Amino acid sequence: MIPKKITKFVLTLTFSLASTAILLPQISDAAYYNWYNDYNQPSTNQTANQSTTQTSSTLADRIIQTGEKYMGTPYQYGAKAGQTRTFDCSSFTQYVFKQNGITLPRSSRQQATIGKTVSKSQLKKGDLLFFTSSSSGGKIGHVGIYAGNNKILHTYGSGGVRYDSLSTKWLERSYVTAKRVIQ
Repeated sequence: MIPKKITKFVLTLTFSLASTAILLPQISDAAYYNWYNDYNQPSTNQTANQSTTQTSSTLADRIIQTGEKYMGTPYQYGAKAGQTRTFDCSSFTQYVFKQNGITLPRSSRQQATIGKTVSKSQLKKGDLLFFTSSSSGGKIGHVGIYAGNNKILHTYGSGGVRYDSLSTKWLERSYVTAKRVIQ
C-alpha cells in the first residue's frame, strides 16, 4: 500500500505537469529539429580544430605523395636545389615541401631552426626529423619526413630516395629532434 502523502504528491505533480503542458505552445517537428541540430553542433573552436587537423593531415599526405614520386632518385651530397635529377637530404625535403606551398631553408641545420619542436612520441605525418651524421661532428646533418607507422621518407647514400624504419640502428642512434612545419 502506498502512503497517502506519496499518493497526494504524485497526483499533484501529475496535475501540475499536465496543466503546464496545456499552457505551453506546441512546437513543430521542424522547429524541434532545428533547435536540436543547433544545440548539438560543435563549438566554433571544435570545428576549427577538426578542420585544421583534417587540413594538416591532407597536406601531410600530399607532401608524402609528392616525395614518393621521386623514389629511387639518386642521392648526391650538395645536390643543386630546385632540380630533381639528384637530391641530398635537405634539397629533397625543401623541394617536396615547396611543391606543396611550404618554403624551407636549404640545409638540414637551417631547417631544424623553424617550426614547432615535437617529441618523438607525438610525431605526425609530415613532421621533419633531424639526425646527426658521420660527417656533421655531432651537429644536425640529416633530415627526412615522418611518413607514419615508424617510417621516414628521405634520401641518403645508395638507394637514393626511399623509406626506412626509424628503428634502423643508425637512425635510432643519431636522432636529434623533430619539427612540425605544417600548421
